Amino acid sequence: MALPPRRRRAAERDADHPPSGDREEPRPGGLVLLILTGDARSADLTAWRRGRSVLREVDKKIAMTYPGFQVRALPNSGGAARSELRQAGRLSRRHLKRPAACVDFARELGVAATMMKRDLATLERRGLRVMRPTVVFFAVDPPLADAITTEEYEQLARQASVTWVVPERSAGLMSPVFAGDDARVLTDHRGVTDEVVVLLGGTPRARPNPRG
Repeated sequence: MALPPRRRRAAERDADHPPSGDREEPRPGGLVLLILTGDARSADLTAWRRGRSVLREVDKKIAMTYPGFQVRALPNSGGAARSELRQAGRLSRRHLKRPAACVDFARELGVAATMMKRDLATLERRGLRVMRPTVVFFAVDPPLADAITTEEYEQLARQASVTWVVPERSAGLMSPVFAGDDARVLTDHRGVTDEVVVLLGGTPRARPNPRG
């Protein structure tokens, strides 16, 4: 027997907005920020190209290993407004450009924290639950750990897991500040992207040792 029009419309509304007890549980998801940083005055173009290649390869491997993960590439703080949250595996070269001006790393960290909060809120609205986001840096040059930078970094590290990839030539110049709060500092090598992706899934049985 067909329902009267009024009751039928009410039933349709109830189906679209089920009671709280019937709502689906949030689906597991992941959020990764990929950040290419360094001194824009550096003449080492090879290192910049390598950094871009490493982060794009990490993006591709995230897509293959964790299909539900979302990524945001932040080439520098000035380009954050033009960056987008996207499904892993879709980054192109233009999403990770070398900065045109000197990078204020403390400001870059603050922008990363702000974008991460926005992205977490976006994913929550999409019905995804992210237990702990991850920030992956490729540092062409080791950043300076002044007081302001240290404060901004510690705030970011309390909210996210942090992994660094640095060229072998500068690995010994990284401040201990950036290795705190369980951050991982990996020396760049051929298989470093695999190590980064393994760390996204939790602490591996054997902690990877940086290699040249």
